[in-house]
Amino acid sequence: MPPPPRRTWWTYAAAALVVVVTISSVWIAQTWHDEWLRTAAGLNHAHGTHFPAYTQGYRLVAIHEVAIGPDSEPFTAPHGTAAVAVACSNARVPITIGSELPGQYLQQSCPGGSATPELTPVRGSTSVMTYDTARSQWPVAVYQKLPWNEYPVATSSFILEHNTTLDALRRQTTEDGHLIRPAAQGTVLTLHGDADQPNGTFTGRLTLPPVTAGSVPELDITGLLSPTGTGQFRVLINGRLPWVNCTSIAITRNTSHPDTWCSLYDRRIPAIDFRTVDPPALGSRSTSAEVQVTVEHAVGPWTVQVVADRYPDSAPSG
Repeated sequence: MPPPPRRTWWTYAAAALVVVVTISSVWIAQTWHDEWLRTAAGLNHAHGTHFPAYTQGYRLVAIHEVAIGPDSEPFTAPHGTAAVAVACSNARVPITIGSELPGQYLQQSCPGGSATPELTPVRGSTSVMTYDTARSQWPVAVYQKLPWNEYPVATSSFILEHNTTLDALRRQTTEDGHLIRPAAQGTVLTLHGDADQPNGTFTGRLTLPPVTAGSVPELDITGLLSPTGTGQFRVLINGRLPWVNCTSIAITRNTSHPDTWCSLYDRRIPAIDFRTVDPPALGSRSTSAEVQVTVEHAVGPWTVQVVADRYPDSAPSG
């Protein structure tokens, strides 16, 4: 019987190549899968959630599952400016969020996973406590702030959410809802940025109502910015920043938040109110104040309305 034919060298080489290609394919597929799991789509798929990949200048970077009650395990927020959003099922169940930032935040509503989640600022070791018993664990989305030039800023198809007016904002009421009559009312200053020139620095003089003899009532300056698209806005009153409500309430109230600009990144464009009471830059006998609006990256026209009123210490109207 003749000996079996010897296999040529390329037969072994081909077999080795098949093994290498198979191992490489498995490794590539596993690597791709692991990388996909770190994307927003992968994170949401793994946790059964629908948190947006980008929102309000932040990017989704992680989702943690936390147990209900006080025994939930803390997690570490990413470096830089971070925030969390909590999924829940019952708007009447409050959620307590604490971190290395001073104080705790109480989230009363249940917007987690919506188009615009309620972001709460966090730093370092972070704990989330909820008593929503609809499930044993609740997902917590972790977001990290991005620079303007790294965020996918919307440029069209805006949804304007201008559901307030300056007249409504300037009214003051007592705790039981009675209207407080102003001691003196000012006139409205209006500044515009048009479609041809929405960006730049715009200034105007706001006339302050006079002070009656023998009294120095409280001076309230109220403003409303109405943009029609994305952009970055900053308002100064006599060189000082007013309190501005332009993003998540929790982030706005966090005095450690360094951003002095009101930045609008997404398709939903809210009206932005701002207010200052007895600003230190103005003396009690000042008759006017400079209002300066600086705008960058705006893609559409905008309007700012500002008014100053003087209010007595108390006394609701009858």
